[in-house]
Amino acid sequence: MYQRVIITAALAGAASFKDNNPAVPYTPEEFAEEAYKAHQAGAAMVHVHARRDDGFPTHEIDRIQVTYDAIRAKSPNLIVNLSSAVAMVPRLNNASPRLYPSNPKWPRSTPTP
Repeated sequence: MYQRVIITAALAGAASFKDNNPAVPYTPEEFAEEAYKAHQAGAAMVHVHARRDDGFPTHEIDRIQVTYDAIRAKSPNLIVNLSSAVAMVPRLNNASPRLYPSNPKWPRSTPTP
């Protein structure tokens, strides 16, 4: 007897860059293309950490929306699971928290814009 499964493709990890894997998408167009390829290969869902054009994760709703729209336009039947890929880390001396990326190779002294 066959069991139905849902295959999810994670297109870009929260801390992966093109220097780790040249196929990691950054732009909405790259996400749309990689999502399309995953769907053609059998994925029913993609997990997306939206990125800025320089590859850094973003929580900016406008960028996430553009990325989502690009994926849906190219693969309308694909389920899209969105993630912001940023973490809250308190600053020293009890200052207010700032947004920092979760990749250990990034400097912790510089918050993401």
